[in-house]
Amino acid sequence: MDLSFPLILGVVSGISVLFWTRTKIGAALFSIIDLIVGVTIIGTASAVQILGYAFPETVVLYLGIAITLKGIFYLVLSFR
Repeated sequence: MDLSFPLILGVVSGISVLFWTRTKIGAALFSIIDLIVGVTIIGTASAVQILGYAFPETVVLYLGIAITLKGIFYLVLSFR
């Protein structure tokens, strides 16, 4: 599976979550997207090349873990 799209989606949602989490619905939506993307990246972690830059498997795995933890964090915050 090509991980370029999930990695880019995770980074974009990570940046845009700063602007949309002022509402609980926005925080819940982005946390669910982050959870799906993070688990997908962790489940299929392999070396990937995005825009000419090669990322080794361990970096991709750590990015997946970070995106998943961020999703859990914002999901918990959205229910407060």
